[in-house]
Amino acid sequence: MLPEDFITAYQNALAAQQWSEVEPLLHPSACVTFSTGAVHCGIAAIEAAYTKNFALIEEEKFAITDVHLVIKNDTLAVYLFRYALRVDVFLCAL
Repeated sequence: MLPEDFITAYQNALAAQQWSEVEPLLHPSACVTFSTGAVHCGIAAIEAAYTKNFALIEEEKFAITDVHLVIKNDTLAVYLFRYALRVDVFLCAL
């Protein structure tokens, strides 16, 4: 996969809300920082965080914006981007 294709592939994988779609896109030593400031390093920690989020937020609407390619060479590409999330919540009183 070309680095330029990564963001689209990542967005599609997140939309599927299946870890099996996301995992192939990440390096085993990757680190992911959430908007809460929580940092998850290594594939096992990232899987735990994503799997939890997928279970909690099933009907999300999101966008990836402000994509910045920090570095790209023959073996590596590093991106920074904003991830905006909107979740519609419906409450029902019984």
